[in-house]
Amino acid sequence: MECFIVFGSLSYLQTRPEASQTGVYILSGLAPNSPTYREIVHIGQSVNVLARLKGHLKNENKLAFWEKTAIIISKDINLTRTHILYLESRLIELAFKTGRAVVNNDSQPVLPDLPEGERADMDFFLDEVLRLLPVVGFHFAQPLPIPTVQIEPSIPVQLPKSSPVVLTPKPPVFTFAGEGIIAQAVEKDGSFVVLKGSHARSEVGELGKRNAKLRDQLRTDGTLVDHKTGGNWLFSKDVPFSTTSAAASVVAGNNVHGEISWKVKTTGQSYKDWKNSPALM
Repeated sequence: MECFIVFGSLSYLQTRPEASQTGVYILSGLAPNSPTYREIVHIGQSVNVLARLKGHLKNENKLAFWEKTAIIISKDINLTRTHILYLESRLIELAFKTGRAVVNNDSQPVLPDLPEGERADMDFFLDEVLRLLPVVGFHFAQPLPIPTVQIEPSIPVQLPKSSPVVLTPKPPVFTFAGEGIIAQAVEKDGSFVVLKGSHARSEVGELGKRNAKLRDQLRTDGTLVDHKTGGNWLFSKDVPFSTTSAAASVVAGNNVHGEISWKVKTTGQSYKDWKNSPALM
């Protein structure tokens, strides 16, 4: 049994004959009242996934966050109703367990009984699903990263003027420096994590609607707090972001190209140059 994931807008999925098969579906988007790094997901199943998705178009609760969709089916079309109930239950279990996303499902379905051989097959199938979901932009089943690096924001960081290309044996600490602010971050488990103690500019300039909303959410939930000296804000905890640009824009209060503005702390090399360095190829 081979896993097959179709993802995209509902209008696109309607053009795919696979969307009408038996399978599991995932609805995802930004949680409207949660911190920036948390998406909201709804996981369901149906013997005709496309028909079920069309039904959700009348559900205001789901429309409030629903931005992207993934459908999980089998290439050889042999998923049964019991199989998809098993997959649905396991995925919801993982979503609750990792805490990365807000789970829109009210509760976790009871795990159906499967013969030992079929359970082993479905666990292997699930492993393939978990491997592929991050590739297509669904990270809810991955554990939240736990960075081991912390910073002391009161210590100024001087970036070198030159930016030599250095082969980095492991993911480095990145810095973002601006007028009156300094932030640090690490790349961990598919996320770009701004570290506790980093600064964020309290004033907002030219900032996109989504990133402005993210800043407001972080401020409201106590993640961005007042600096003891006044003026700018501080991150009260580590915050994973989906992209370097989202992290930089929230820190700066302006639209910022993250791959250029984040620098390797020890060398001044840009994130983009570091990512493209021969050591990482």
